[in-house]
Amino acid sequence: MSPTNNTSNRNYQNWVDLLQARASERPDAVAQTFLSTSTSATDPQSSESNLTFAQLERRARTIAAALQQHVAIGERALLLYAPGLEFTCAFMGCLFAGVVAVPVYPPRRGQMDNRLLGITMDAQPAVILTSDKIRNDLQASYGELMSSAGIQALATDRLPLELAEEWQKGAVAPDDLAFLQYTSGSTGAPKGVMVSHRNLLHNASLINAGFQHPAGATSVFWLPEYHDM
Repeated sequence: MSPTNNTSNRNYQNWVDLLQARASERPDAVAQTFLSTSTSATDPQSSESNLTFAQLERRARTIAAALQQHVAIGERALLLYAPGLEFTCAFMGCLFAGVVAVPVYPPRRGQMDNRLLGITMDAQPAVILTSDKIRNDLQASYGELMSSAGIQALATDRLPLELAEEWQKGAVAPDDLAFLQYTSGSTGAPKGVMVSHRNLLHNASLINAGFQHPAGATSVFWLPEYHDM
C-alpha cells in the first residue's frame, strides 16, 4: 500500500488517509491475500482468503469504533493473532482509533510466555485485540493476571460490521505514534521501538522506490506478522 503509487499521486501524512483513499479509488482491488496449507502429510490442502481495500477499510473502522468505546487515544493494545487477515484489520483499526498497536505472537495454550509477560509489563496495554479462539485460550492461562491488571480482551472477529458507522475520525499527525515494535528479548528484556506514521510512510516510499512496483503489483511475504517488516 504505497503512499505515492495511486491515481492522484498524492503524498499522505498518515496511514488512515492512505487506506481511505485506496478504498475510495479501488474498492474492489485486493489489498491482501492469505494462503494457508494444511499440515497433514496424507491429505495436503491449501486455501486462499482475500481482503479488498473496501473490506479492510470497513473492518478497520469497525475495530476502531470498538476501541473508541473502551480505551483512550494514545493507549496501547496488544495484538495477539495467529497468521491471517484479522491481524491486518486489527492493526489498521488501531491506527484509525489513535491507539498504539503492539504486535506480539500469541502464547501456546496452557503455557506461560515470559516474553509476552515482559512486553505486557513494559507497554502497559489497556486492551488485548485477538480472535475469539485465542481469547478463550488467554482466559484459561492468563485470566487472573489480566483481571488483576485491568486488561480486557476483545475478539475482533466477533464484532458486527455495522459498528463501523459509529467510528469518529480524529486528527492524525505524521509524528503520532503508530505502533511499538519489540525486540526478541533473546539477549535481555524485550525493548520497544517507537514507530510513527511518518516512519511507516517513509519506509513504504523507500520500498516503492527500490522495487518500482506498478499499480496492482503483487508481493509475496512469509515473515511473521509481528515482525518489523
